[in-house]
Amino acid sequence: MPDPITWSALGGWVFTEGIKFLYGQASELLTAWRARGAAAAAVEPPASGSIDVPIAPSDALDGVPAGASADAAVLDREHRTLVRLTGALSPYAQGLAEIDPNDEELALLAGELRSLIEAVYGQRFTFRGETRERTGSQVSVTQVLGEVGGSVTGAEAEVAHGARLDVDQRATEVKPDGTVTGFKGTIDH
Repeated sequence: MPDPITWSALGGWVFTEGIKFLYGQASELLTAWRARGAAAAAVEPPASGSIDVPIAPSDALDGVPAGASADAAVLDREHRTLVRLTGALSPYAQGLAEIDPNDEELALLAGELRSLIEAVYGQRFTFRGETRERTGSQVSVTQVLGEVGGSVTGAEAEVAHGARLDVDQRATEVKPDGTVTGFKGTIDH
C-alpha cells in the first residue's frame, strides 16, 4: 500500500507545493509517454527501456532527485492509473479546490501518485518534514510470495550509474512451471 502523504507533518505551504509537484511531474511523464508512443507508432511498437523526463525542481522536496531516467515499462503498464491520479489531483494543483489537511482521501490519492512516480523513477520523493527515506534514495523491492506457478520479477529497469537496487524475494515454493527473477534490465556504467 502506498504511503499516504502525512499532511500533519508537512504544514500548509509544503503540502500545497507537494500536490503541485506531483501533478506537474505526472503530467510531464504522461506527455513524454505519449510522445514516445506517437514517434514509434509510425515505425514499430515502442521499445522498453528508459525515457529521460526531467524532474522539476521543488522546494517542497527534502533533497535533490538522483536522476531523470523514467522506466518506460512501468509507464507502459501504469499509464491509465497515472492518468486517473493526475486527474484527481488536478483541481488542487491548479488552485481550483482548497486542500484540506484532514482530507484522508486526498492524502491517499497523493500517496498513490507519489508511489507510482517513485516506481517510474526508481527513487524516493520525500517532502520536507516527512519521516521517511530522503529524496533520491533508492527504492527497495521486497516480495514475500507463497507458491509461484507463473513468472515473477522483482525489478525490471535500467539502473543508472551510482544508483543502488536491492531486491529481496522469498517464495515458499516455486512450481515446475514457475520462475522467480530478481532483476531484468541493464546497469549503466
